[in-house]
Amino acid sequence: MKRLILILTAVMISVAVANQATAQTRAEMRQMKKMARDAKYVAQMDSIIMNGNYTFMPQSVNVDPGGSTITLQSVNNYVTVNNEAGWVDINLPFVRQKGPVVNFRANVDNFKAVQTSSGWVVTFSSNLNTTGNYSFVMNIHSVRNDAVLTITSESFNTVTYTGYIKGRQ
Repeated sequence: MKRLILILTAVMISVAVANQATAQTRAEMRQMKKMARDAKYVAQMDSIIMNGNYTFMPQSVNVDPGGSTITLQSVNNYVTVNNEAGWVDINLPFVRQKGPVVNFRANVDNFKAVQTSSGWVVTFSSNLNTTGNYSFVMNIHSVRNDAVLTITSESFNTVTYTGYIKGRQ
């Protein structure tokens, strides 16, 4: 009888260990798949940014200081970067007292795309065909494909856009 109990106990322990090992294996497989997927997203975003031809599609805008967040639902709001040609197309609601939508092609100065541990930081400046100077800083998260564009100027409030990056051919 003691032998039977020992054998049954040994069988139950081996089944429990096998189940735990299977669960660990599944968890490890999920983690490996997630890491491979993340690496694919990073490689894709790196390719888009290094190509220098992409579009920022904003989904919301916030005016500092203390402004409320406004959801943007139009596909006509964008910033298209063509680094090789040295220009950007800007079609954004730039909120300044009662100012209009910023909508034009502008030459840019000091264009830089710097890779960080989480993605990219793209910076450039432009006079936006006016007398003032505007600074643009775009923080891009490669894995999540989200981006935050901040536009600052000496004359107007800082405006922050949140959206995503879309590659172009």
